[in-house]
Amino acid sequence: MEATREEEDELDLPWKAALDVDAFAKLSEADLGYATHAAAASMGLESNQRQEETPSQHPRPGATPTQRFKRKNFSKLLQLLCLQRYALYARDYCRLPDKQETQQLLQQSYLQFLKEGGAPDEPRFTYEEFLKLIRNRRREINVRAQRPLKRGKEDQVVPKKTALTPAKKKLHEEHAKIREFIEIIDRAREQAGLIPDAQQQNRLLKPQHSSAVEMVMVPPSQMMVGLTTLQPEPMEQMEAILQIHQETREVQREIAVRLRSISRVIRQHEGHGDLEEPSSASV
Repeated sequence: MEATREEEDELDLPWKAALDVDAFAKLSEADLGYATHAAAASMGLESNQRQEETPSQHPRPGATPTQRFKRKNFSKLLQLLCLQRYALYARDYCRLPDKQETQQLLQQSYLQFLKEGGAPDEPRFTYEEFLKLIRNRRREINVRAQRPLKRGKEDQVVPKKTALTPAKKKLHEEHAKIREFIEIIDRAREQAGLIPDAQQQNRLLKPQHSSAVEMVMVPPSQMMVGLTTLQPEPMEQMEAILQIHQETREVQREIAVRLRSISRVIRQHEGHGDLEEPSSASV
């Protein structure tokens, strides 16, 4: 009994008393400020540790940042001048200029552009950029040509009548010139064999699975006929060889007969020449 009382006395300590509801209200403002400061400091340390663990996403001082691609805006006048010189060269020489000739034409077009009042700070065409310009203009012409026309009553094509402003009229004139230049360039490409014929284009435009279907749908009889024509039988080959050999032997015999007759005539002529005295011999 005494031991149990001693244990109860030891457990019933003043600092182990239960805290009431107003225990935190008794704390001083200094204690609260210190607690908040300690909590903020611990949170700051944790955030610093996280930043040290994660790799920094800021660029290095020595590394150069990647430059974004800036699209060039070429002058319409410069585009027309370059296309015009390129098309005239293709028309006059019936072929497309090579890279060096194209660069010379671009230089001449740029000088003409400056003479006609163009700004010197306008971007100039490189060889690759000019070829891309031709492809883009050709694509625009094809898209414009494939636009469906407006249809009225009874499916009659009604031409679109709109009053053209000076700006739209100038734009239509530019489109007409570009279309003319592209047609001249394509004509030169066709003459040079760079554009395949219509049958080959249709063959290339077909999907790949259609060609496989066509190969499967070929009748077997036609395939066998094609094989027999390409590979004749051995007996036919032997007969053709024997016939050629016989014909050559007959030709050789005829040649030998003619050679013998010619040599006989030559010997007779030489014998008569030895017996006769020359008419011009002096006594």
